Amino acid sequence: MADENVYISDGKVEVEFRPAIEDYIHVSNSISGSVPQPRLFKLSYYFVYLLNAIIVPVILVFHFHSMSGFALFAFNVFFLVYANDRLINWYNRIYFARIYSGIDDHLLRVEASSDGISTQYDGITGFIPWKWFRRIEETETTVFIFTMDSAIMVRKSGFVSEAHKNEFPGIVRERIGSNVSHLNKPSTS
Repeated sequence: MADENVYISDGKVEVEFRPAIEDYIHVSNSISGSVPQPRLFKLSYYFVYLLNAIIVPVILVFHFHSMSGFALFAFNVFFLVYANDRLINWYNRIYFARIYSGIDDHLLRVEASSDGISTQYDGITGFIPWKWFRRIEETETTVFIFTMDSAIMVRKSGFVSEAHKNEFPGIVRERIGSNVSHLNKPSTS
């Protein structure tokens, strides 16, 4: 038996694959990015960044420390544009590598049926009904199916053919489509 397989029969889709740390990082970033931050926290963050990136460099320039002022401004622009997200991803990679060391030692089995999605990993099983799912995201390597605060990931390497790989997201979208459409409708009561 191959390490990674997909079976489509009787309206069920079963996929087995080895999970990857990158998938957990993507889920973590997606969920944390979708949670609204408190207004005071955002204002405090912007104030500190404005102070550090604009006001302090201007004060340094006016007090004849122009090289220091320009260097601090350049560092802040570099950090905002380039380093901030990379540092977060680097830290997430270390964090998840510690928590999920040996994650690729076992196969994760995901089964999508007419009732929902069940998972099995290293003797632990779970089930989430379709009504709890809210959205689907795809990357080059993985399909992510999100609830409000978690996700199920399905590695595309688990599919035995391109047809299965392309068919699976459509099946999921069809099953969660009714859940997503009623979320934005006002109640009639």
